[in-house]
Amino acid sequence: MVKELNTRKNPAAVALGRLGGLKGGPALAAKMSPAQRKAAARKAALARWSKKT
Repeated sequence: MVKELNTRKNPAAVALGRLGGLKGGPALAAKMSPAQRKAAARKAALARWSKKT
């Protein structure tokens, strides 16, 4: 039987990662043209709805 010694995450690292994640999407969308945003949204929607359950 293997024990896991340190399973807790560093709260500072979690906060830093979340901060970058929150900035990334809007920053990426701001660089895209409306047509590029539409294409990305369509691709994401198709990926979500085409998953087999």
